[in-house]
Amino acid sequence: MLEFKRYNPSHFHDDGSLKVSALLWLIVLYLSRHLLVLMVGGLSTFMGSRSGLDTSGLSILYSSPAFLPASLPALVVLVARLRRVAGAGSFVRWLWRGGRYWLIAAALIDLTTLAVHWTLGWLGTTQMQVAGAFVDAYIMVYLVRSRRARDLFRDFPTAQ
Repeated sequence: MLEFKRYNPSHFHDDGSLKVSALLWLIVLYLSRHLLVLMVGGLSTFMGSRSGLDTSGLSILYSSPAFLPASLPALVVLVARLRRVAGAGSFVRWLWRGGRYWLIAAALIDLTTLAVHWTLGWLGTTQMQVAGAFVDAYIMVYLVRSRRARDLFRDFPTAQ
């Protein structure tokens, strides 16, 4: 259980565990974007190209299947969050405790894949990709320095 004096009571669930902040939800969604965009594209194809979702604007977020591995560590955190309940097993608890490192790995894989593609000339440099590289770098710094992120991944609901 965390110290209550550091956080407002509204930052906690009813079971006393620290809530995932909106910023951390955005980080998880951003880092899993390659997989999410692929799923949206698949949904659009399933629904039919004429009546499906227009995914043409999503191409700036998803450049190649080579970027999919960058989304997998973020997916691990998302699954661990969905299973973050008092009765969860030791494996889910282990995944959650490593959540910061999973997200840092996702950002690092994304940034490294982007750098390799730029270096080898497989991908042209766009403003969105440069901005994405800066966002990846910011996410890594935030996850290393943030006390809230550190406390969140250290905390897990306990049985009452």
